[in-house]
Amino acid sequence: MKPLKLSAYAVAKAIGSTAITISLICRRKRAVSAEMALKLGRFFNVSAELWMGIQADYDLEVTRLRRAAAIEKRIRPLAAMQKAA
Repeated sequence: MKPLKLSAYAVAKAIGSTAITISLICRRKRAVSAEMALKLGRFFNVSAELWMGIQADYDLEVTRLRRAAAIEKRIRPLAAMQKAA
């Protein structure tokens, strides 16, 4: 929004949301919902899928950083299980 010189308030007003909601999304404290993706997509003239993809990428990266090591220790790949059998 900064390159476009848009405030959270301006975006919120344009899409029928609150400035707090937009601000929380920008600060990565709130996820982009499907409805919000539709609103942001319409406003910025991009697809809702773009917004959902950004959210999914972010969620996966955060989870990878927090949980990947534990998951790798606990779960064996199917191919390794089949070789052992």
